[in-house]
Amino acid sequence: MPKSVGNAVIRNRIKRQLREILRARLDQAPPANDYVIVVRQGLPEAAEANGHTWLEARVAEVLGKAAA
Repeated sequence: MPKSVGNAVIRNRIKRQLREILRARLDQAPPANDYVIVVRQGLPEAAEANGHTWLEARVAEVLGKAAA
């Protein structure tokens, strides 16, 4: 995760949140694939402003596109 995303506290918080969400949805992803989540600038602020459910919806959207 690039340092431009935020300081270490922010980067680690978003990593923990994404790991939690991905573990819960791992059964929806095809097992033969590997996934790389790229965090762009502004995601931590958007996740904080919109809440955990918003972040879960974004991850579900990405996994849905990957499964197609």
